Amino acid sequence: MLELEIDSKLVVDTLNGRTKRHNYASNFIHDALPLAARFSEIPFSYVSRNANNVAHKLAQVALSLGEERIWLEDYPSCVAALVEQEKPCTA
Repeated sequence: MLELEIDSKLVVDTLNGRTKRHNYASNFIHDALPLAARFSEIPFSYVSRNANNVAHKLAQVALSLGEERIWLEDYPSCVAALVEQEKPCTA
């Protein structure tokens, strides 16, 4: 199952069908809904930006690039420390 965590409560509420708003996020919502329809279930949940530092930093890096990039296994070194901090603790 795929779960999508987003740091905008407005976007989460709109994707979950609780509100119908048109704002700066409308393009994202317009693109996300057809993609979400491809999955049998895809929960959208709100997560504070403070609890999602890796995604926030990757978004900042992506915005600074002049071209599209896809990171499958390796990721930019500037997020390495954040990845280590956000890994779940296991015994």
